[in-house]
Amino acid sequence: RMISAPTRMTACAATRIFISTVEEATVNKDQVKGNVKEIKGNVKEAAGNLVGNDKLKAKGQIDQAAGKAQSAYGDLKEALEDKK
Repeated sequence: RMISAPTRMTACAATRIFISTVEEATVNKDQVKGNVKEIKGNVKEAAGNLVGNDKLKAKGQIDQAAGKAQSAYGDLKEALEDKK
């Protein structure tokens, strides 16, 4: 039986990080930290799925949500600074 790791993280968070980093010259700390949390969450969720650990999977989903929230906060902060 062959088990392959999910590739969801590659298609979702990592791609968005690299594209947004290339397109925008400035990225604030909250955006970076949020993206890192989101990637960590994807890895935890994938690991939880791989080993059948529902608690680890849930923690990964929570980390993803927290990362998205922090990244959105960073986006809002940057938008407000751009209006100044």
